[in-house]
Amino acid sequence: MNPISEELSLMRTTLTASMIHAVVRNQKNGRLDGRLFEIAKVFVPKALPLTEYPDERDHLVVAFWGKGEDFFTVKGAAETVADTLHVKFSYKASTRSFTHPYQTADVICEGQTVGYIGKLAYDIAESESMRTDLYLMELDLAALYPLCGDTPAFEPLPKFLDVSRDLALVMDKNITCAQVEDQIRAACKYVTDIKLFDIYEGMPIPPTMKSMAFTVTFRQGEEEFTAEDLDRFVAKILRKLDAVLGITLRT
Repeated sequence: MNPISEELSLMRTTLTASMIHAVVRNQKNGRLDGRLFEIAKVFVPKALPLTEYPDERDHLVVAFWGKGEDFFTVKGAAETVADTLHVKFSYKASTRSFTHPYQTADVICEGQTVGYIGKLAYDIAESESMRTDLYLMELDLAALYPLCGDTPAFEPLPKFLDVSRDLALVMDKNITCAQVEDQIRAACKYVTDIKLFDIYEGMPIPPTMKSMAFTVTFRQGEEEFTAEDLDRFVAKILRKLDAVLGITLRT
């Protein structure tokens, strides 16, 4: 309302725009691979036109660009934040005016949208003469602080090594990775980790379907799992996936 100068008359409602400009400057100086982050405040007006000072909120923005960076790199960064704050994130496909329509997701924590991850839209990248793809994440830290979980307590090391099984699943194209992971965890309490390692579309899978392959890791308890135990866990997971989402095992 009372800026020091004309250049300082606008306050950021998002950190993404300034991060894109920072990446553009780096690329113009020949840095075609890189990772940047910023933690700073954004300013959200309580009403327009302004009649009182806006709400100041801490945000985190992260940028990845160059060889080897992709959507799953930035998703991994989001998971690192979740682990650090002892919270759980889920992801829902979404759209934003500045991101790729098929590579954008809202970050959700306890039912609340707390940010996004996504790939910069091609038209913006082209207008800025960017030479490599850019992947972005912005999180509302102010929204996350009240949701932070308790510091984890020590757990004794397991007596036996974790075991894993690979599952190649056939499902409708509209089913998301998060939906599959949720049902796998709900089906078996011994599941500790789920990793997507392959997505396939094409013959002999019908055109409305896709195949997603996961590595599912099980943590053993006081007794070592037998092959029959693992077969029973997998069968239970497959029944759950079929009943809830119509997903079948790829043959």
